Amino acid sequence: FLLGLLPQVSTCLMYLLEQLDMHVFGGTAATSPLAALYGLARSLLVAAGLYGFCLAAIQAPWGEQQVPLLFSVFCGLLVASSYHLSRQSSDPALLWSLIRAKLFPELGGRSPQGPPGTEIRDPLPEQLRASLREVLLSDLVVCPAVAVLTFAISASTVFIALKSVLGYVLHGLVALLGLVAHYLLPQLRKQLPWGCLAGPVLRPREYSQFEVRGAAQLMWFEK
Repeated sequence: FLLGLLPQVSTCLMYLLEQLDMHVFGGTAATSPLAALYGLARSLLVAAGLYGFCLAAIQAPWGEQQVPLLFSVFCGLLVASSYHLSRQSSDPALLWSLIRAKLFPELGGRSPQGPPGTEIRDPLPEQLRASLREVLLSDLVVCPAVAVLTFAISASTVFIALKSVLGYVLHGLVALLGLVAHYLLPQLRKQLPWGCLAGPVLRPREYSQFEVRGAAQLMWFEK
């Protein structure tokens, strides 16, 4: 009986860690136990770092017409860190590949022995590293801007002044965004939207091509 269970231990562990990260921290799916453990540890580390600001903001005196400064700092860091984590992969292999290529370039270019000039290099790892590098450089600019903007908005009195109608506005925005993102856009991308249109309204750029020879292009509604 145990011999049948033991090969599934790693799968069970990955599932438990993955579900814990997804339901508690809003993480994404994992591809291995190591990736699931990495994603959960990363979320725990960020939550632990933000816990101090949150605790200090709760213990600070709150006025009727003033928001504590530490609470605004906490809001800015929370939104910026959430934005950064949402753009990162749960697999640490890609990040380690980028670090190794930068710090230890002599370890990444090894290939099987063969006649000189006949080695074939796979372009995919370098493309993945370039993509991750662009994401990190973008986050380096966007995350501080998001943190400062969130801090400025939460530190102002706009939420206090609009307290009576803010709940209705936020609920309306959430309902509208959910309707557009989860119902209208998927329906408009189907082959027969609502069963009454002859073709998709939102088509990919390669829709009219019989055979696609180039790389697929990302459309605005797929971003």
